[in-house]
Amino acid sequence: MKKFLVVFFVLLGASVSAVAQQLTKADIQSLETNMTKLQETVTDIDKRLTRLEVTVTEMEKRLSNQITALNTFVQWAICVLFLIVFAVIALPQIFGYLREKKERQDFQKRLEKLEQELAQSKTRIIAP
Repeated sequence: MKKFLVVFFVLLGASVSAVAQQLTKADIQSLETNMTKLQETVTDIDKRLTRLEVTVTEMEKRLSNQITALNTFVQWAICVLFLIVFAVIALPQIFGYLREKKERQDFQKRLEKLEQELAQSKTRIIAP
């Protein structure tokens, strides 16, 4: 960028000087002074741009880290939300199923016991 500006102004100065009248030594010195100032200005702008680039790079890194942290947080939040939904919806269903299974087993045991008692009662009635 700096070189481009310097070459641009040199060519601009050369084209203007070719069209204009002959330059005096004072005009040439004035142009050299202006070119030196211009080079200093371009150098200063280049330094500022370099600092700006470093600052933008650092901000990009920080923003990237914050986005990564936010993504991690969102993933954890989704997992927690899933677990809450699971706990609210699925666990009562599971506990209800397990309770019904136990009740069926208890009912089956009572039914078998009653069948045994009935069989014993029949043998007592028939056997006297």
